[in-house]
Amino acid sequence: MGKGNFALFSEEQRQAYKDVLDTLTERNKAVLSTLIAAPDGLAVFEIAERLGTEPHCISGRITELKKRKCVEKSGRKRRNPKTGKPWSVLVYADWRNPDV
Repeated sequence: MGKGNFALFSEEQRQAYKDVLDTLTERNKAVLSTLIAAPDGLAVFEIAERLGTEPHCISGRITELKKRKCVEKSGRKRRNPKTGKPWSVLVYADWRNPDV
């Protein structure tokens, strides 16, 4: 996770992040950390690219993180340059709800 982005959080948010992080798998931690390092959000194909894998390898992790309310859709879309298809841009939930 980018240390600069983590510094933007309040102490309560940092503690909540640490509490959640302790319960996540290594793959979920990697996905969540990648999103936190990108406050403008990322599409699944962009997360996969940054993690050196394919979108289908992390889509299940995204679903798990959404269920835990750690990740949410931003309402924006980005086109995958390889396929031309639009993908939802995801953000770490606290970027949109800083008081959570």
